[in-house]
Order: sequence, then structure tokens, then C-alpha cells
Amino acid sequence: MKKTPDQIEIPEVVDENALDLFQKSNLEVILRKTEDEVRSYVGLDPSDKKDYAYMGTIAARISSLKTTIEKKGKALVDPIKAQAKEIDALRKMNKDRCDALRQEFLAPRVAYDEELAAHKKAVADAFELFNHGHLDVAEFGTTKLEDFDKMVEKFKSVEMTQSFFGDRLDEAKASYETGLYLLEQRRERWIEDEKLREAGRAELKRKEDEAAAQRHHERLKSEQEKAPDDSKASAKNAIYGQLVNYGMPKENAKKFVLAIANRQIKHLEINYVL
Repeated sequence: MKKTPDQIEIPEVVDENALDLFQKSNLEVILRKTEDEVRSYVGLDPSDKKDYAYMGTIAARISSLKTTIEKKGKALVDPIKAQAKEIDALRKMNKDRCDALRQEFLAPRVAYDEELAAHKKAVADAFELFNHGHLDVAEFGTTKLEDFDKMVEKFKSVEMTQSFFGDRLDEAKASYETGLYLLEQRRERWIEDEKLREAGRAELKRKEDEAAAQRHHERLKSEQEKAPDDSKASAKNAIYGQLVNYGMPKENAKKFVLAIANRQIKHLEINYVL
């Protein structure tokens, strides 16, 4: 005979003590018994109205068990969570205050370390200037005389004292003298090179001016050579016009002028003198 839903033996945990319930072995017994009992209730047909209702009732009893256990667990855990939250806040307070106190206490030492590091870098930069400054004049652009002057001022702005260089003062002085000498040598070479470049530019301009003058001369010569042709044309046109005025047909006047110009008529030529 098939059981009814109320005959399914799902444990009641309403009166169970929460601490006892949430022992893994105890909770395992309750859940295992429920799983076995529900899974033994087989053969229900959801198309049958009664079985359909039975399935809903059993599902509700499973949910009720879950909710009851969850509430008991929540009631047990909430105070623990609240305490944990309070402890976390105190931990953060401890961390923040200790970090602030440590930072405050070490501030003078940090400032001292930063000062030492800055001084060390300044000394290194000074040696870098002495050793390579003559090569860095207008490194990324067109060099000008003022660039050398600026670099010389940069050399002279370095504090050449024992307090700055310490036991490296002699080394610094030697590097300074060498670097300044190389810088001045490069400056002098640049001035000489600039004179050569200027002479080259002047020579190039002279040649360009000569070439321009030559082109102008050739252009005038060409125009002068073309002038006689223009004069000849003017003379021919003048004769042609006179012949037409005298009544000669235009075609005959044209042929007659061409014949004279080509020296085809003896003892007759055109005087092209203006």
C-alpha cells in the first residue's frame, strides 16, 4: 500500500539545540535519513491529481526542514559575525594607528635618507657633467655659440667645495679642469668650422650670383639675336603693305616680297637697316 505524504518520516528539528544540530555528524544523520526516506517514495505520477498534490506536499516538507535548520544556523552565526566585524574594525584601527606612528617616528630618518640620496645624485650628475658635458652641447638641435656659453656657466655653477664633494674633491677638480678644457677646445673648433661654413656659404652665393648673371646675359643675347628676325619681318610687312596700297593683289604682293627676300630677283634686295 502506497504511503501518504504525512507518512514520510522527515525529522523534526524544531526543538534541537543549535550547537548540537551543527555538529557535522548529527546534521549528516538528519540529512541522510531525509534523503533515504524521500527517495524511497517512488512511483508517483504527476499526471494524477492526487500524486501531483502529494509531490507538492513532500517538497514543502523538505523546504520546511531546510528553512528550520537555516534559521537555527543563522541564529548561531549572526552573533559570531557581529563579533568578527567588531574585531576586524579593531584590527584596522590597530593597523592604521601603528602605521601612522611608525611613519611619524621614522620621518626624520626618511628625510635624512632622501637628503643623502639627493646629494649622492647631485655629485654623480656633477661628474657626469664634467666628463660628458662637452659632448652634450645642443645634442638634439643646431648648435649655436650661446649653447657653449650656457654649458660653461653650467660648469661654473657647480659647488667645488669639500662639503659637497667630500673625499672626492681632488678627483672632482681634475675632472672639472679636463671637462672645461675639452669644452673650450670644442668651442674653438666650432668657431673655426663656422668660419669655414660661412666662407663656403659666401662662395656658394658668389657662384649662384655668377650663374644668375650668366643666365641673364644669355637671355639678353638670345633676345638680341631674335631682334633682326623681327626687323626682317617688319620690313617685309612694310613692303607688302606698300605694294598692296599700289594696287598689287595681295597674293601677288606676298609672292613678290618672298622672291625679293630669297634673292630670286636680280639687282633687287630688301634693306633691313632700321
